[in-house]
Amino acid sequence: NKIMDNHYSNFDITKYKSQIEKNKDTISKLDEQLKKLCKHNIIFDYIDLDYGEMQKQICYCEYCELNF
Repeated sequence: NKIMDNHYSNFDITKYKSQIEKNKDTISKLDEQLKKLCKHNIIFDYIDLDYGEMQKQICYCEYCELNF
C-alpha cells in the first residue's frame, strides 16, 4: 500500500532528522569542551579551491584538529 509506505518513509525521515540535530548538539558541546582542554598549537595553512585557481586560508589545531 503506497499510503502506508509514504507514512513510514516520512516517519523515518523525521526520526532521523531529529537524531541528526541531537548529534549536532552533542558534537558542538564536545567541541567546546575540547577547546577548553586542549593545549592548542594553531596551524595556519592554505587549501586549493577550484583546481588550484584559488586558495583559502584554514586554521586548525595540530593536536585536536578542531577548526578555528
